[in-house]
Amino acid sequence: MGRIPTSIILDVRMMRHSGIGVYLKGLLGGMCRLLDAPRFVFIGPARFRHEVPERLCELYVLLDTPIYSLKEQFLFPESLRCAPIFHAPHYNIPLRFRGRLVVTLHDMNHLVFAKSLPTPLHRLYARFMFGEVAVRAAHIITDTDYMRHEVIERLKIAPERVSAIPLSVSDNLKPVRDAATLSEFRKKHNLPEQYLLAVGIYKPHKNYNFLIKTLAELWRSGRLDMPLAIATPRVKDREMLNALAAGYGAKERVRLIDYVGQEELVSLYSGAEVLLFPSLYEGFGFPPLEAMKCGTPVVASNLPPMPEVLGDAALFFNPASPEEFSEALLRLIGDSALRAVLIDRGRQNVLRFSWEKTAQATLNVYKKVLEPEG
Repeated sequence: MGRIPTSIILDVRMMRHSGIGVYLKGLLGGMCRLLDAPRFVFIGPARFRHEVPERLCELYVLLDTPIYSLKEQFLFPESLRCAPIFHAPHYNIPLRFRGRLVVTLHDMNHLVFAKSLPTPLHRLYARFMFGEVAVRAAHIITDTDYMRHEVIERLKIAPERVSAIPLSVSDNLKPVRDAATLSEFRKKHNLPEQYLLAVGIYKPHKNYNFLIKTLAELWRSGRLDMPLAIATPRVKDREMLNALAAGYGAKERVRLIDYVGQEELVSLYSGAEVLLFPSLYEGFGFPPLEAMKCGTPVVASNLPPMPEVLGDAALFFNPASPEEFSEALLRLIGDSALRAVLIDRGRQNVLRFSWEKTAQATLNVYKKVLEPEG
């Protein structure tokens, strides 16, 4: 089968979000490499127009409404309501759309950790919209097999309506070995020659409270000296993390780094001794793979889907056990041979993933959804 005979509507309003934005950019980058790539009708704000690949763009429809709002529902373009297919990269689907819906559910965080949502209204919205996805979606895409089973079980969906399509990381990520470049980066961000690293926004399931509390005890006991750098793009996160670190008497040991671009991101990962990933819940988890691509070893939560994504290339621990975490971290820091093994395994592990594979599998879903029913 050649190019599909219609354009795919794709919502790109989350193009600059930390996780879904990476997904959208990676998916479209992968699509650009396919000979039979579809054309897209993108909907999003004017400021994102230059970020979508021209080769894939049939039309760009302006829509600059807030995510999770009534406005995004009422102002959904009337001209697109009855189009053949719409791909929603998140669970906030357009309720007025009457064509075939493909929905990517990266995780079910807003159901699993509903109490962390700001208000009862937010919790009601999440339950309602996930329910609508379960009813309306012609097909659902997840990032891992673990999340596929979660979606099937929690939303009571027939298995044939859900596909697991793994993601990837940027091809531009690579180890930085130039000492001057790393030194300049450390100086700019007030980092010592050796530091631990965590990457991601501040949410309960990211388990930062556990991480900082456990590290604070290691620092107090003298078993650990190197500080923790946390890279998070949101100002409100840095404020809360500062307060958290101060509460454990560790403010001087926790260095908070705001958003860094692609060029600095490789230095951030490459300069770190270890990437720490204590998450309680993930749909995929970009930072560990990004660290592996940059030649940095990983100590990660043993909860799914991390073993599925990281294979044998990380040192795993129970994210509820300070003892297991401390043992894994200190072991890795003190064992250069183990470090070398994990770096090599990490390099091999990332080869399993590519955005071209993600794009091809997604294109196959589009084709399946467009097949005549019969």
